[in-house]
Amino acid sequence: MQTPQSKKSPRQACIIVAQRQGGLLTARQASALGWKKQHLRYHAFAGNLRRVTHGLYRFPELTPSPFDDLLRATLAATDRRGVQIATISHASALMVHAIGESMPSKIHLTVAPGVRRRFGKGVVVHRAILKRADMTMSDGVRVTTILRTLHDLANDAEFPPDQFRSAIADATMRGMVNAKILREQINALDIPATRKHALLQ
Repeated sequence: MQTPQSKKSPRQACIIVAQRQGGLLTARQASALGWKKQHLRYHAFAGNLRRVTHGLYRFPELTPSPFDDLLRATLAATDRRGVQIATISHASALMVHAIGESMPSKIHLTVAPGVRRRFGKGVVVHRAILKRADMTMSDGVRVTTILRTLHDLANDAEFPPDQFRSAIADATMRGMVNAKILREQINALDIPATRKHALLQ
């Protein structure tokens, strides 16, 4: 006779979610898994959790992600329903995808035009409507796809052309983008011809 699998405790369920997020857990996620505010307060007081910021906690026994700062910026940014509203983008997305040579000193993320949330220092906020096809998950980080990232950076007059070309070379070499199609798409963008030439030379 088969015995049913034992149901995971709220703590076990929360740890599974946090493992995918570099040890981080939002209060909304915890609540959905059975840990209410009083549980979070208790475990924070007992040292089982560390409060990172409002609505965001960390399991100290779990190894932080190499993108911990990006995860903290995006996981803490939710609307009233608890839906994540920020997506890592632009130069920061290149870091997540590990292409190119860009090492941004600030976190770049994209939110919808109507979002009025304030982000802390060191965060550059871009406003655009992202389709589901424009986003992906990588190492627990919600990030723009490589193709969307390159389109965003092509439109960013402040992003250095040499770093853009380096990112294209990496992405092409690893089979992430089709160089010919990407070149056609960039040529079709409404950006100055001098920048198109600099990006694609």
